[in-house]
Amino acid sequence: MFNKYIKQNFINQTLNFPLRTLLISLGLTAIIGSGIRWFEIDDDFVKLLPQDIPSKIIWDDIQEDFGASEIMLIAFGNKNKDIYRKEIFDAIWDLTDSLKAQKDLIEDVISIKTLNKLKSEDGFMEVGDLFVNSDGKLTKDIDDKDIENIKTYLDHNLNVKSRIISKYDNYISIVIRPVLNTNMTETVERIKPIVKSILDEKFEVHYAGQVYITGEVPTIIKKDTSTLMVLAILLMIIILLINFRNISAVLMILMTIILSMISMAGFMGWMHNLTGLFIFKFTMMNTSMPVVLLTIANSDGVHILTRFFRESRKQKNIKNGIETTLKSLFLPIFLTSFTTGIAFLAFIFSPVEQMTGYGISIAFAIMWAWILSTTLLPSIILLKNWNLDAGYIKRESFLEKIARFIGNNISKSPKKVLYIGISIVLFSVYGFKYLEIEVNTSKFFKRGHPIRESNEFVDSELTGSMNFLINTKGNHKDPNVLNDLNNLQIYLESHPRINTTISIADIIKGMHKTIMNDSMKYYSIPESREKINNLFFMYSMSGDDDDFNSLVDDSNPTVLFTVDFNKNHMNNINFDTANVYDSFGNPLDVCLIECTNNDDEILDSEILLDFSNITDSSFTVIMSNKIAVSEFEISFTGFTDTESISVTKHFGTNNLNLRTLDPIYPYNLGHNKLAKRNTINISIDKTNSSIVHFSLLNLDTERKFKILASGNHYDNGLLTGMMQSISTKETVELVEDLENYIENNIDSNLDTQISGLAVFFRDFVNLLIQSSIISILVSILVIFIISWYFFKAFKWGVLAIIPLTCAVILNFGLMGLFGIKLSHITAILTAIIIGVGVDFAIHYISEFKRNLKNNIPLDTISKDNIDDVGYPILLDVLSNMGFVTLLFSALIPLNYMGGLMVFAMLSTSIGTLTLLASLIEINKEYLRKNK
Repeated sequence: MFNKYIKQNFINQTLNFPLRTLLISLGLTAIIGSGIRWFEIDDDFVKLLPQDIPSKIIWDDIQEDFGASEIMLIAFGNKNKDIYRKEIFDAIWDLTDSLKAQKDLIEDVISIKTLNKLKSEDGFMEVGDLFVNSDGKLTKDIDDKDIENIKTYLDHNLNVKSRIISKYDNYISIVIRPVLNTNMTETVERIKPIVKSILDEKFEVHYAGQVYITGEVPTIIKKDTSTLMVLAILLMIIILLINFRNISAVLMILMTIILSMISMAGFMGWMHNLTGLFIFKFTMMNTSMPVVLLTIANSDGVHILTRFFRESRKQKNIKNGIETTLKSLFLPIFLTSFTTGIAFLAFIFSPVEQMTGYGISIAFAIMWAWILSTTLLPSIILLKNWNLDAGYIKRESFLEKIARFIGNNISKSPKKVLYIGISIVLFSVYGFKYLEIEVNTSKFFKRGHPIRESNEFVDSELTGSMNFLINTKGNHKDPNVLNDLNNLQIYLESHPRINTTISIADIIKGMHKTIMNDSMKYYSIPESREKINNLFFMYSMSGDDDDFNSLVDDSNPTVLFTVDFNKNHMNNINFDTANVYDSFGNPLDVCLIECTNNDDEILDSEILLDFSNITDSSFTVIMSNKIAVSEFEISFTGFTDTESISVTKHFGTNNLNLRTLDPIYPYNLGHNKLAKRNTINISIDKTNSSIVHFSLLNLDTERKFKILASGNHYDNGLLTGMMQSISTKETVELVEDLENYIENNIDSNLDTQISGLAVFFRDFVNLLIQSSIISILVSILVIFIISWYFFKAFKWGVLAIIPLTCAVILNFGLMGLFGIKLSHITAILTAIIIGVGVDFAIHYISEFKRNLKNNIPLDTISKDNIDDVGYPILLDVLSNMGFVTLLFSALIPLNYMGGLMVFAMLSTSIGTLTLLASLIEINKEYLRKNK
């Protein structure tokens, strides 16, 4: 069926209508290639991961709550100068403002200009700007004394300083958090000119961070791919010219390759346009696709032309030569293309989604290369005028003589050749124990590359170029939770590769130190929840609660109800706090009484909170500074334990004081108008029902008040660790150590979820191993079944997979022995090896079966077989040494792939011409009897 309806039809169309066949092939290629207008390059590393793995789900939750977690870091300065000079601070001001103006791409900019300064005045916390002049004004116009004051503050707050200034004070950094889900390439392309215009030639500048790497990689991919393809094609042309000794033949093969590449890019564009799927974008993982397709398309063309030259030499007729060539090679070339495509389609089973897009796209391109090789290429051959007496047709090439030499030796000593080959394969298995995986993108660049150099500089001098995230769940106003969080940070920072960490615990310790006269003795977590609560509210009096948004997830207070007080009557409001607890949890944090408008004077009013059925509670009452009140009372009823109620008062600039109240006891603020927000923290622990009365007496005007409650205990927090760029192996060990510490040392109700790039790398290791195993097993199984089906015998299916199986073992073993690391780029090597390996095996088996059918004597059958297929196989291998160009890539995995592919081409070809050939030679009697 296959031969009758496909093979013969293709051959007849080409032989009888070469011009029409040529035009149809070019037209269809043009239609497919038109999709190149939607061809898109992207390389967001996170998108390469499956979206349903735990670390990705946690990552999405973190970013939803806290915004984009990955950063871009800009470090600048001069090696032999400290940063405390006017030109540095002018640059910080200008660069910060210019970056903050890019609101569509940049969410936040962290620099000295945006940092807060905490100070204590008579026990009260003041929050102000750090970048200020002697008058306390945020301005660019600061002098040397102002800069010295900034330096003094940072030297007394090393935890803040270490996040932005290098260890020797000669470089300073600005951190950029992009808007969530922005295009990183666009972000980097916009930021770099801004930085250059402000810092150019004045300072040494370093860029780092995953945002920067992600934004720069597409540019590197474009440059590398275009450069490497030019080099590979030039090398291939030179080798083909040397062997074919005819420029027309080389141009025909080159045309087939170029059209195949256009069709691949067009197919990816069409698929991306029609499906919108990220997997059809061109990423770092796809960089090897052009070289892979070059190899396979070249292989088809080489087999067609070498066979055509041999047949034309024999038959002295061009049309008969191309007809015999197509009849001999149509099925083998179809099978090699089909099985190679299957090898790549096995990536569909990979858990790494991008490999699915890679497999589908390259499989399509391989099959289109087959169509062009069996239609367009023969048509051009027929349309050209060939000189049958030319030396390039009449005389054998050097590679043909080598193929004959191999055939003679196989015929003489097949067992010796077989045993040597098996011994080499078995030895390579030893290298498996040394095989390592590396998926950290910062480790992909060669030493001396700007990205790697900048990352290493930031690693050694500043915070580090990598981060990891720990989502912390628990009451972040609970001293026990905060102490566990603090101890977790201490443990992390004891790791030699972790430079610094930050969480809400650092902020609380800093506030505690500030109100205690800036004494380092109090750089600690306060012992009670009430004190922690007071620190937050003192901060809110002069600072912005949004300052904590990157550390804790804060929700706005909820309005319980609005009440009007007027001169004609007194309002008494009573609500059961238990109803509020259903929404906010226990204890209730804040009851905020806030004025919204002014009218006439009224006498007094009262608000009652009923604490029935509540076992304990702690909350804070804040009187807005807009309220002019001459007296404010709090009284408690229904308590049996006189020691169960305490009130902490902060009023104006007075010191905090703590009093124990009787069951019914008025607490008066006095007859003052409020200069600031007045805060009263009330802690209740009781067994019976109680009511707390808030009385507003002698208000100066009629007002409308909002009664708001917030049960936000900062239950959702984020611990961020900044660390040096480490290998995947070190990352896995770090995450495992961290998980063990958390399991054995966290005693409070603190729950943790680890995410970030560090965990991605760990998860990606498992995915790579799984992906490689799946692709190898599926490819070999499917190729075996296909070979069995088309060659109509189980034994041929087994023989077809022997060379490729040995090549896979050899390559992975050598990776281990030579210290070459497996990555998501080199993982693709498995399909390439299998695809190429099966090509040679199928050509050899197909020709051997043809020789058996033609009753070639057994004494010379192996020699004749290698004469026919050995030359194209050797020429295919030699011309595909274009993989050597990958050694010049800026990406180390591509360097590895280049070296390994050169060896893979050699191992698969030699495996076919030695292992497979010797096995067939040894069993030729059996194979003839059962043909």
